[in-house]
Amino acid sequence: MRDALQPQIRLENHRGHTVLAYPKGSAPLVVDCGAHKGEFATSVCAVWGARCHSIEAAPGLAAQLDVPAGTSTHHFAVSGEDGEIPFQLTDNAEGSHFKDEMGEGCVMVPQRHLGRFLAEVAPDGPDLLKLDIEGAEIPALQSLSDAQLARITQITCEFHDFCGYVTAQAVDEAIARLERAGFAVFPFSWHTRGDVLFVNRRIVPLGPVARLRIAAYRYARGFGRILSRLGA
Repeated sequence: MRDALQPQIRLENHRGHTVLAYPKGSAPLVVDCGAHKGEFATSVCAVWGARCHSIEAAPGLAAQLDVPAGTSTHHFAVSGEDGEIPFQLTDNAEGSHFKDEMGEGCVMVPQRHLGRFLAEVAPDGPDLLKLDIEGAEIPALQSLSDAQLARITQITCEFHDFCGYVTAQAVDEAIARLERAGFAVFPFSWHTRGDVLFVNRRIVPLGPVARLRIAAYRYARGFGRILSRLGA
């Protein structure tokens, strides 16, 4: 098993996802689920020199992914199963999501069991797992074994209970499981759970000073957003 790459106790935001920073050129292994047009992968590759797997379910977006050289791209829906799944296309590409059955505006797309995919591309665990997959974050997280979770350094997730793709109870249960698995939980969005960071305490030491710095970052961002709205 590889030695886990230690992130710094310094926070960065990459396309709406707040994460612990990695040193420039450290080449952390990043699995980007919900790549959209490749913005997140482009950002972490530019700042850290990350090695990245970018995954996008929407056929049009997957065909046009714009990512740095060396990034591995994949077209499938991240899920808790392998096979195919109905996928609802929307005018806002970021709102496209999986469905239980075919309907108007749906296409069939391949789906992959996240746990089995990680066993292939990151058997020792990714340094960062990003989930922005419009409700599929729940079955995707459920697909990960306790042993796999123990090898992931940090997870950044946009939960979609705010738009009805999953229930608040399902999100509560997913967060509780990650806490039991040894992750510290840091929500950075104020009115939704759209930017939640999970840090594996078995890999990253989080003493009182580190937690204070993370809390200060959260409140500083919130205060900055308030000032921005007042000045608009």
